Amino acid sequence: MNPLDRRQLSREIWQEVFGDDDRFLDLYFGRVYQDDETDLLIDYGGTPKAIAHTGRVSYTFRLWGERIEAAYISGAATISRERGRGLMPSLLRSAHTKMYQTGKLFAFLIPAEPWLYDYYQRKFDYAKVCYRSVSQPNSPRLTPPPQLCRQASAEGYLHYIQQRRGWTMGHLEHTYPQWQRIIEDAILSGGGYTQEGIVRMPQGGECTQFVATQLPIKEGLAYHQVVMPPLGEDLEPHGMMRAIQIPQLLSLYAKRHPDVECQFDLFDAMLCPNTGRYRLEKGKCLFMPLAPRALQKESLSPSLLLEQLFRGNPFYIDLMLD
Repeated sequence: MNPLDRRQLSREIWQEVFGDDDRFLDLYFGRVYQDDETDLLIDYGGTPKAIAHTGRVSYTFRLWGERIEAAYISGAATISRERGRGLMPSLLRSAHTKMYQTGKLFAFLIPAEPWLYDYYQRKFDYAKVCYRSVSQPNSPRLTPPPQLCRQASAEGYLHYIQQRRGWTMGHLEHTYPQWQRIIEDAILSGGGYTQEGIVRMPQGGECTQFVATQLPIKEGLAYHQVVMPPLGEDLEPHGMMRAIQIPQLLSLYAKRHPDVECQFDLFDAMLCPNTGRYRLEKGKCLFMPLAPRALQKESLSPSLLLEQLFRGNPFYIDLMLD
């Protein structure tokens, strides 16, 4: 299909399922959407119509002193009349296979509803290892600054990058175009940014989200503050991770943690090449592929592996178009 026609079908299903307005859709499909990073199921009975959609937008993480290639599951959607047929699991498994083939070490997503955290863990082995710090609505930090910058600038991006250089937890590293899209989205809401953070303001002029970019790190996390709904100052889940190329991931982990010595079997039902026996010793990861029947009974899953790797030092995902 012509790429322009595919883009239009992607836009139509996005609007039908998520209900975003044309301003946001113009931003996403004009500046973020990539045809080669989009998977569609199309009904060709009559006028072609997209019935299920997933995007897998490329991002870079900083982890263990290295830059890690990852992909963000964006806009996973099935039209209402086609739900319950297993189309989305099939589409997501295809998307994860393509991530593996293109060298991504991680997939990540932000569930739209709380119940989806258990769904993605159960169905696709995503791990709950991403959190954010939530402040109370009356926090002075959530008061919109009197002077908001309403145009993305290179200076603002450099300031954002400089603030993250000392972060030790795994976190996103936005490129300049990705950072621009976030600022443009904030401006669409009536907000903007300052050196302290990025502000979203819906109709009515009240600050509903303030993502701080230079506040002190708290409990291994940077502040990501949300006003609505009021949740009190605490930590809450914000996103999930899925290991894609596990031998390469554990090689990086072993390099950064040379004193760790362990051996375990792992079974990956979705990405079979990850299944096998792993041994970490002297800063290296040794991997032996095995058939599932040859594994020990007490084998790890990809989600359990990530929970062990990042216990006490979780990932931090912020500044997404969620």
